[in-house]
Amino acid sequence: SDAGAADGSRDFPYPSIGAALEAACQGTTVRVRAGEYPESVAIRKSAITLEAWDKGALPGSGLQPVLVPPKGSPGVFVEGVRDVEISGLEIRSATTAGIWLETSQVTIESCSIRGTTPNEDPEYEQTTGFGVFARGYSHCTLCESLIEDSANAGIMLRESAAIIRSNRLFRNMQGAFMMELCDPTAFAKAVGPGGGVPELVRFEENTLRDNAVFGIGVFGSHASIIGNTVEGTTTNTASAYGDGIVVSDLLDETGEQTLGSSYALVTGQNQVSGSARV
Repeated sequence: SDAGAADGSRDFPYPSIGAALEAACQGTTVRVRAGEYPESVAIRKSAITLEAWDKGALPGSGLQPVLVPPKGSPGVFVEGVRDVEISGLEIRSATTAGIWLETSQVTIESCSIRGTTPNEDPEYEQTTGFGVFARGYSHCTLCESLIEDSANAGIMLRESAAIIRSNRLFRNMQGAFMMELCDPTAFAKAVGPGGGVPELVRFEENTLRDNAVFGIGVFGSHASIIGNTVEGTTTNTASAYGDGIVVSDLLDETGEQTLGSSYALVTGQNQVSGSARV
């Protein structure tokens, strides 16, 4: 549309998702029509909903709006906000993370995140390339989404809390789901009263298939792991793992000092099969 006439209406939509988010105020819903959007977007306002125009467009259907960020950029970067919702989007070939949460409270539903690549800077290469990345005492609710072919973990939580339910995680190269230093007590102290902190990170009824290193990895963290299906976990050239579910204290580089202890409630008939090791 003519950028000068754009007002966010059906007849005069904004020319990009970023332009719509820039114009949005707190409490706004930004609806995105099907198509390909060559941009990386940021959300720095609370109570924003970013959703597909066609709410019935399911992950893998080919009907979702597709965000293809420029090389070196994440798909969606969310910083310092609460009550943000992202639904019905597909994000392809992002760098660092498909969706990156920094000290934020976000719900992600019915999204597809494919082929996230690492940051090429050698200093960061091994710690990037996630489908969804949350850190800085973020809280993430992720459900009914598809995350596949990430260069690192499909989902990475670092010092954050989450409810992860009914997702599909396929062929991610450093584990489907990994947690580091996700301690609910520390989280509660960091966010203060009214932070809405769950007792434990909850990873429930997800399907994990053909991921490398491990399916579910809990390192220096607390989690409930309930009713998941983990199939065909393989090794890779950089790791001796190949396990369906791993729970371990987080150690420093020397392997001698514990940075965080782990506790996991593993229940609800998790089904683990076809792992290279355990």
